[in-house]
Amino acid sequence: LKGYVKDSRDAAERVCKEDKYSLKSQNEATDKEVSALKAVIKIIKDRNLEAEFSEERVEERVEELERQKAQRKRNVEPPQPKPKGRKRPRDRSARGGILGPYMNPVAAGLYGSAAIPQPVYYGQQAGFVMPPFHPSYYSQ
Repeated sequence: LKGYVKDSRDAAERVCKEDKYSLKSQNEATDKEVSALKAVIKIIKDRNLEAEFSEERVEERVEELERQKAQRKRNVEPPQPKPKGRKRPRDRSARGGILGPYMNPVAAGLYGSAAIPQPVYYGQQAGFVMPPFHPSYYSQ
């Protein structure tokens, strides 16, 4: 049992070294060592080996490892929640920028006595009419 405990501790150390002591590897190593120590405690109880092995020392080691894991959890800052929606707040003064605020040209009298432009809806006209931005298909 002593050899098994020593091997489990060495295996946990190897797991940490492989991942350069990252938080994930430390937690994984702690979990492996704790499970091995709990197996040792169970064997000590099942085989009545309390006289040969100190069950309290093994339990103290389990508690110590669990405290270390809890301490690592507390030391890690939780990830900051990402803001939802737009990446930047909308500029409320966009209409009052360089061009000034929006002004209705009809209300301002910019057309004078000329005819006010009307929107053209291509579906309302007779026949097929190409929109003005589209090139003609046939030369005339």
